[in-house]
Amino acid sequence: MKKSLLFFLFVFCTFGLFSQDQLLNVAREYLRTGEFEKSAATYKQLLEYTPNETELLQGYYQSV
Repeated sequence: MKKSLLFFLFVFCTFGLFSQDQLLNVAREYLRTGEFEKSAATYKQLLEYTPNETELLQGYYQSV
């Protein structure tokens, strides 16, 4: 029972980190292509999870 619970917890955490990396790539692409409103919204969403991340803050400020 404990092993299966730990396994699902590990998979859930790994999936969460993977999806944040994908979202960061999307935000970077929006910024690169000049879609600043979409970029700002995506960076803002990422900042809800890690509010003190300097790369996210810089990307957000470049977008607004």
